[in-house]
Amino acid sequence: MGRQVLRQWRQGHRGLEAVPVGYGLGLVGAVIFGLGGLADLAWHALFGIEADIDALLSPSHLVLFVGAALILTTPWRAASSAVAAEAPAFSVFLPVLLSATATVMFVAFFVLYLSPFTAGAPTATAARAAGFVTHRQQEVFWSQGIAGILVTTAVLLVPLLLLVRRWTVPTGTATILFTTVAVGSSAIFDFEQGALILAAPIGGLLADLLISRLRPSAARPVALWTVAVVVPAALWGPYFAVVAGWYGLAWPAELWSGSVVLSSLAGLALGLLATPPAGSAAASPEGKPGGDGTRPALRSLTNHEQEEHLSW
Repeated sequence: MGRQVLRQWRQGHRGLEAVPVGYGLGLVGAVIFGLGGLADLAWHALFGIEADIDALLSPSHLVLFVGAALILTTPWRAASSAVAAEAPAFSVFLPVLLSATATVMFVAFFVLYLSPFTAGAPTATAARAAGFVTHRQQEVFWSQGIAGILVTTAVLLVPLLLLVRRWTVPTGTATILFTTVAVGSSAIFDFEQGALILAAPIGGLLADLLISRLRPSAARPVALWTVAVVVPAALWGPYFAVVAGWYGLAWPAELWSGSVVLSSLAGLALGLLATPPAGSAAASPEGKPGGDGTRPALRSLTNHEQEEHLSW
C-alpha cells in the first residue's frame, strides 16, 4: 500500500488524491492495526497473555482483527472499484481471490471455536468424549453444532455472493475458498477430524458447477438467490454424510436435516441482502428501482469518477 501511495505522490498527487482507488480503508486498517498492537502490549502487561478462546475474544486482539481485515481486503476493494472485465481470466482474478480467501480464513480463525471442521464436530466420538450426564448438556452440544453450521455458512457464503455479484468468477473459486477454510481450520487441531475436510471440496465443486450454469450477478438476482439457497445444502449435505460414514453421527435425523434446511434459509436471507428484490429502496444506487421495475445492474467507476472520488 505504501508503495502505491508513494507512486501517486511522485506523480504529483497530494493529500487524499495520492491514495489509489480502494486503498483508503487499507491505510485506515494499518493505523488501526498499529494502535491495536500498542493496546495489546498494554493488555498483556495488565492481565497477562491469553490462551484458547480468551485470545480470540480479547478486545485488543479484536482491534487487531479489524485492522488486519481492512488491510487484507484492499486488493479486493481496489479491483471491485476499477473499470475491468466482468468475466476476468483466472490469472487476472487471482489477486482478488487471494485477498478474499485470506480474509475469509482470517475471519474463520476468529470463530474457530464454532468451526464444524474441528474437534467440535457433531461426531459420535465427540459425544462419547463429552460424557453427557444430563439432557441439558446434550442440548448445549447440539446448540453449539447448529451455531457452528450457521456461522460457517455466513463466513463462506457472504464473500462468495459478493464476488459473483461483481464478477463472473472463474470456475474453481468456491472450491478454493471452501477448501482453504476447511483445511486451515482442521490443521490448527492437527487434523483430529481430518476426514471432514472432504465435504469442503465436494461442496465447492457443486457450488462452482451451479455458478457456472446459472451465471448469478447483480443483474440476475433470481440466479444469485438460487445459488445462495442451494450452496449451503451442497456443503452441509455431504458434510453430514462424511460425519456419519467416518465417525458416526451423534445427531438425530431431525437435527441434522433441519440444520441443512436452516442453513439454506440463512443463505436465502444473505442473498436477499446482497441483491435486494426489484422495487426495494436498496435495489439501486439512487434508492429507487429502475424505470421498468427491474433492478439496474451495478456499474464500475469511470476513470473520471475515480479521479474525482476516493473509493475507500
